[in-house]
Amino acid sequence: HIKKIENLSRLTRLERLWLCNNEIPRIEGLDELHNLTELNVARNRVERVGDVFKLNPKLTSLNLSDNGVGSFKEVSYLARLPSLTDLSLSDPHWGENPITSLCNYQTYVLFNIQQLTALDTLILAEETKQLAEATYMKKRMYYNMRIKTLRRNTTNAMRRAQEGSNSKVYKANLQLSTLIRHFKEVERAIEEIKFYSRQDSNQELLAALEAKYEQLQEAVKKKTKDASEMEQLFSDCCQRTYEMSDQYVRRLLVELETGGNIRMEDGRPTDLWYKSCVDLLHSRFFKEDFAAHDVTGIRVVRVTRIHNRFLRNRFEEHLENMVDVSDPTYKRSLEYLFFGENPEMPGELQHVPEDGFRHAHEYAALTSE
Repeated sequence: HIKKIENLSRLTRLERLWLCNNEIPRIEGLDELHNLTELNVARNRVERVGDVFKLNPKLTSLNLSDNGVGSFKEVSYLARLPSLTDLSLSDPHWGENPITSLCNYQTYVLFNIQQLTALDTLILAEETKQLAEATYMKKRMYYNMRIKTLRRNTTNAMRRAQEGSNSKVYKANLQLSTLIRHFKEVERAIEEIKFYSRQDSNQELLAALEAKYEQLQEAVKKKTKDASEMEQLFSDCCQRTYEMSDQYVRRLLVELETGGNIRMEDGRPTDLWYKSCVDLLHSRFFKEDFAAHDVTGIRVVRVTRIHNRFLRNRFEEHLENMVDVSDPTYKRSLEYLFFGENPEMPGELQHVPEDGFRHAHEYAALTSE
């Protein structure tokens, strides 16, 4: 069995290439095959396509059946092939990819690769393509409406917050101005007494004014600090609010781009699964482990559940080979693991919900631990 595509660079006039029923993990080595029109790599181990066909603009027929392609992202890469008219991700003679069992599979493929005339060995009727386009456009309008509503609500909330902040800052600055005026008056009075009077009778008044001067000076410093902190706090809240808004927009776009096969659900404290997650987290926290950091407890403020049909199907498929799923108590034997943001891999928590966890050797190569 062939395990790697190689040694094809001199076959520049090659038009048809069949490499089906092998053990090829990724498509590569096709950069010099500019005349390639047909490629069959059915029944291999390909999970990702990427932009490997960017130098094969004449490719019209591609058979990827019975591989491990499971993400709609790969369809977006195939959409860049201008001549692709025949695509097979499922073939009765070979098998299918996990992507074909996802919701809205055909709709998503036909909308993104509109020049297709055959999909999964079936000739496409024009009505089928028109229906897919209409369905996808309705979904896009729905998500665009939700995104616009979210952004409008964010803008309105920030405007009201700005008005409230301006009012508080104005009052703080007004109080600060009053304090500064009194401070200047006391300072001037002290200077006048020191300059014009040397009588002992004025020493008590001078001491009182100096005490008041120190109090006003401290009050001015405190009020200045409070006003500055208030403005900084509002600025931080604005930044955090816009970040959260962008995060929710990203969620909606992911849901749209994956045909609803990936979505995130924020839980409520009344949800059973929310409480289960909180209890699980508390059961794994030992304050002795964090004593050096003065951390004595944790408080859960949000729990988000990730729905990813492809990853779930893949997990259940592997699980069936490891445990007896017919036993209703099999879940009790599962171990729950925790994964946190690694400073050496920023953004990994955003990568996991869409693409799942990397292989152990990938983490070993990307981190020092």
